[in-house]
Amino acid sequence: MSEQLEQIVSYADDFVIVCASRRQAEDSLALVSRWLEKLGLTIHPTKTRLCHARKEPFDFLGYTFGPNRHWQTGKRILSAQPSKKARKRLKEKINTLLVRGNPTPWPELRLRLNRLLVGWSEYFSFGYTAEAYSAIRWHVIERVRRFLCRRHKLRVSGTNRFGYAEVYGKVGVVDLQQVRLRRRTAHALS
Repeated sequence: MSEQLEQIVSYADDFVIVCASRRQAEDSLALVSRWLEKLGLTIHPTKTRLCHARKEPFDFLGYTFGPNRHWQTGKRILSAQPSKKARKRLKEKINTLLVRGNPTPWPELRLRLNRLLVGWSEYFSFGYTAEAYSAIRWHVIERVRRFLCRRHKLRVSGTNRFGYAEVYGKVGVVDLQQVRLRRRTAHALS
C-alpha cells in the first residue's frame, strides 16, 4: 500500500482529518506523520492542530469551518464560510485596484474589478456566504464611490453621488448579492 501511495502522492499541501473522538484524532495524526516520514515529508508543527469542530472553528483553504447559528432558526449548526483572512485579502486587492490616482480608464478598471469579484464569488460559493458577501459589497461600493468622486473631482462625503443603485447599475460593477441569488436560483432549478 505505501509503495502505491508513494507512486501516486509525492507531496500533499493541505488536508483535514475528521475523527469521531480526540483519541482517534491523536492516533490518526501519529499514523499520518509516520506515513509522511516514509515519503520524506513532515507535518508542519505550527500549522497542525487538533480541535473539536463542533465547538471551535478552524480555517482551511480560505474557509472557516465550525459552529454557527442558523440565520432563521437560531439552532447551532456546523457550517463553512469565507474566512476573515480571505475577506481581508479581497478587500486589499480591491483597494490596490482602486488606489487614488490610478490613471487606468474606468471601463478597464471595472472589467478587472468585476473579474476579481466574480472569481472570488465562484471560489467562495459553498456554505454560508451571505455575511461575507454583504461585507464585500459594502466595501466595494465605498471604494468605488471614493475612487469615482476623486476622479471626477466631486465631494466624497455622503452617498448622494454614486449610491448603491448607480454603482451596481449605471456604473456597471458586479453585485455579489445578485450573483449569489442567481447561483441559488440556478441550483434550485437544476
